[in-house]
Amino acid sequence: AWGSVMATWTDASFPYGDAFTTVTSLVAMGLQAQKRIETWIYWIVVDVVAIVIYLAKGLYLTSALYVAFMVLCVMGLAAWRRALAAA
Repeated sequence: AWGSVMATWTDASFPYGDAFTTVTSLVAMGLQAQKRIETWIYWIVVDVVAIVIYLAKGLYLTSALYVAFMVLCVMGLAAWRRALAAA
């Protein structure tokens, strides 16, 4: 639904991809507030989609930033799994 709004009312070059990353980020933040381990999977998916979008737009430094974010998410997921296993 948000993608349709963006496609209709904005000049976004990737309205559905942008809408996906926005809505999924909101879900991930909600899960993170609840300290759910699934949040890391959501963030990794957001980062992968964002990397593709920014590469398609020719924004290589921004893509590199999202690669760094993805690495941090993988590290966060691993740390949370270790903490759960130790508990």
